[in-house]
Amino acid sequence: MRIVVWPKNLELGGSQESAVTLAEGLTRLGEDVVVAAPSGPLEHRLRLGPTRTVRMRSGRSRTGRVAARTRLIRSERPDVVVAFEYPGILEAAAASVLAGRRTPVAGVIHATRVPWFLPESTSLAVARDELRRFTVQWWPGTVHLVPPPIPAPPQGEAIGRAPTVDGAHLLVVSRLVESFKAEGIVRSIEAMRHLARTGAVLTIAGDGPARDRFELVADRVNADVGRSVVRFAGAVTDPTAAIRSADVVLGSGMSIIHGLALERPCLVVGRDGFAEAVDAASLDGLRDAGFYGAGGPVLTPEALAHRVIDVLDAHHAAAASELRERVLAEYGSHAVAAGFRSQLRSAAGGAAPTAGELVRAGARRWHYRWRRAGFRRRVPTDRITPEQIDDHVFGRLRDMPVAGRRLTGRRAAPARVDVGDGTSADRPAPVSTVLP
Repeated sequence: MRIVVWPKNLELGGSQESAVTLAEGLTRLGEDVVVAAPSGPLEHRLRLGPTRTVRMRSGRSRTGRVAARTRLIRSERPDVVVAFEYPGILEAAAASVLAGRRTPVAGVIHATRVPWFLPESTSLAVARDELRRFTVQWWPGTVHLVPPPIPAPPQGEAIGRAPTVDGAHLLVVSRLVESFKAEGIVRSIEAMRHLARTGAVLTIAGDGPARDRFELVADRVNADVGRSVVRFAGAVTDPTAAIRSADVVLGSGMSIIHGLALERPCLVVGRDGFAEAVDAASLDGLRDAGFYGAGGPVLTPEALAHRVIDVLDAHHAAAASELRERVLAEYGSHAVAAGFRSQLRSAAGGAAPTAGELVRAGARRWHYRWRRAGFRRRVPTDRITPEQIDDHVFGRLRDMPVAGRRLTGRRAAPARVDVGDGTSADRPAPVSTVLP
């Protein structure tokens, strides 16, 4: 089976690393895989392996990107195209129609929500079981679960030194952007004011357009403490070495999964004050949420510092080894790639996008952007975050009346829905974010 994989780009980030790891896993399973994306740090990793790569020119013109992808579909003649995140899915659907080959499109969503305006023929997969259970209630087709894969550490390889409280090395691995991870990074930096007395240091491994903002916060903390307790390591293509040297991993998403696979104590630091340690009791809930969280008691930087110390004090090698086995069984690259291949084989024999679907998707996306822009004009931007705007507008459109769904081509939501494990449940009442 010939597969074209289109990640957003080959920059360092959870979605991009998942795309590369899946492509490598599918190649090892004997599939003919081509990764097509603009150049980036992850390109070097691909070139060291057997997976073929096609460098796409980067540019801001969506028309140019669709034209390039159309040409690639005509030249490679894939059985299925795999696109990551909604802009790539829309562009892949457009390229499939323009290429005239009726190539099916499989879409993978790593974001916290599935846009309601995607083409209905998309073979959809999400990275979080919580999101899958919610999306299956209104998506016309099957919603698959594809956890973010991680390469399994070689058998017998040293995991790293035992974590310690005194002089602890804290680590954050993340792309530095103004997104839902920004709040957690800032709180982690400010917590170092209270952890400095223990000799702790914080390393931030990653790069991105918001690095200057985080460096300003770190400079203030370092000046208040009187020494450098927050350091920036820049971009890393493989976080394994950095995680092995750390005593505790802070953050969310892929960095937490990597940390658990290397038996590091992990603390999920999310949005709106969320912070929770990963242990045997909390693993299932955090896994379903993609090792991310929002809300709950708002932890001050001082309270977060105490939470870090508690996580280190509670660390036990036997418990960490058990968590590692559970994580590798679910997120190991071979197991995830094998499950994803089954979805792609089904998608390859399924429906391809049509011109009518593209028209409906474009109209629905325009409606969404219009509603979002109108909401921003009504609410002062200093009182609400971009994530809250998206949650509110998306919730209103998702839960529109049946008549509105008919106008936009969506089916009416059933009173009871299959949640994918052989059981059904009542459809929940419409929900939207409570705004300030």
